[in-house]
Amino acid sequence: MSASDIVLEKFYGTKVHYNFSVDKDGNILIGTSQGTFKIIDNSLIKLNDNAGYVRFTKGKLEVSKNGSVDRHYKYRDLLPNSYSKYWQQSIEKENYIYIICKNALFIFKRLPFSLQMEGYSIRSFSPNSIATYNGVFCFGEKLKVPTYSSGKILEIDSTFYICYDGLVKYSRGQKPIVYSNEVSGETKIGDNTIGFSRDIKKLNSEGFLLSTTKGLYVLNDSLEVAEKIFNNEDNNAPVIIEVFQKGYTNRVTFAQKNKIYRYGFSSKELIQLTSFSDIIVDGMVIPHEVNSEYFILTNHSLVIYNYLKDEKKVIRGLSNAYSLLVLTNNDLLISTINGLYYLKSGTNKFVHIFNGVEFNKMALYKEGDTIKLGSTNGIIKITESGLQNVVDNEIIRDQINVKKSFIYIILGLLIVSLGLLIVNWYRKKRIIISDEKNITKQTILNYIEENLSNVTVESISEHFKINNNVLYSLVKPSKPGKLITGLRLEKAKELKIQGRSIEEIANYTGFSASYLKKLKY
Repeated sequence: MSASDIVLEKFYGTKVHYNFSVDKDGNILIGTSQGTFKIIDNSLIKLNDNAGYVRFTKGKLEVSKNGSVDRHYKYRDLLPNSYSKYWQQSIEKENYIYIICKNALFIFKRLPFSLQMEGYSIRSFSPNSIATYNGVFCFGEKLKVPTYSSGKILEIDSTFYICYDGLVKYSRGQKPIVYSNEVSGETKIGDNTIGFSRDIKKLNSEGFLLSTTKGLYVLNDSLEVAEKIFNNEDNNAPVIIEVFQKGYTNRVTFAQKNKIYRYGFSSKELIQLTSFSDIIVDGMVIPHEVNSEYFILTNHSLVIYNYLKDEKKVIRGLSNAYSLLVLTNNDLLISTINGLYYLKSGTNKFVHIFNGVEFNKMALYKEGDTIKLGSTNGIIKITESGLQNVVDNEIIRDQINVKKSFIYIILGLLIVSLGLLIVNWYRKKRIIISDEKNITKQTILNYIEENLSNVTVESISEHFKINNNVLYSLVKPSKPGKLITGLRLEKAKELKIQGRSIEEIANYTGFSASYLKKLKY
């Protein structure tokens, strides 16, 4: 696994970290200058105030001022430059790597996917090519022409047909052939300028099917003649859903705007199958349901369309959808302007993953068990099992959030009921209700970390329903204000190591950008 598959999740640098040890239950303990800590959910939970090295002797925890550690340099590529030349000690658990270097603690997470070609905006894929807005790569080499792509690539026996506005035919070791109007940049076949190319398919008979901003065209095999079979109503290229050529059946099913059409190559007959209330952005025949059912993707929903029965099953919950990809067992993956949506076959609820990542149109590709996802900042490469792991984690997170919401509702109802019972007794006094036994310094620290950008001493008191005297007694010998500032500084250091901008660090920590520029951290 490369360093790009591992990300820094947390950094602790405000105390000296001495060494790791593991208890009989597999929990990781850390000896520090401020006591012994246990790692729970990647947070440091304090066990005692005994500073020093930790170890277990006959199952009993011991802390001493001196100790030895196993030193190595195997994770130097993960660490920032200011740390990489120093020795490390480490321990691994599940998908995490815990490293002590120069007395600081780094917590890295292994991703179930890899990141490639960062900085490139990915447009489409074929088995041996990648098209981007910054150039087209075939067999790992960047072509001189075209210098960008805005459409799909068709690969046939190491020959590439590249839609980039114009059309390029490229064979390895040969000079690319460009079919383009030099003035407008549109595709030019023979003497005819036929619009900006977006998609191309090979027909069983000699020739190709080309979708452009002016319509749908049949090209001969030598790319010298273009016959228009559909004229666009606007500049949106038709979405090719299915080319079916078997026996006497020879046709294409496609969408333009909100309508689905079917054209017979032999009969030259064009019919409209159906229409939708929303713009169609992608579609494909459902595997094992040839000529019967289709996945139709619109901007805001997925539709399972059976044209024989004229039935439509609509699954809503999408926003700015782009493209869809069919996985094993007809599970679906849908790219959008904000993340991906996963749909388990037979269900009607999407799982939102990779939230915050902007994907590109047409940039989904699957070959064997490997999935390539094209974003505006590189490729996310993941296996189907890795994808399932990401989905399962998101489902668990959603379930936890639902349970929390339910608990909050119940607690809210109980509080309201309790308030109604005691309001007549305490209407002239402000009563602070607190179960101080259940509030610890650690719970207060956790609350500060979760609300770091806007937390105040007053908001802590309000959240835990305690007055300032109780709050100060719970966090002594420290003070609430100093705790907030210390955690903000620690987070600022962590984000700076990650290469985040001043504005991002300000948003995360609550510090002003001007303060951070002056601050040495």
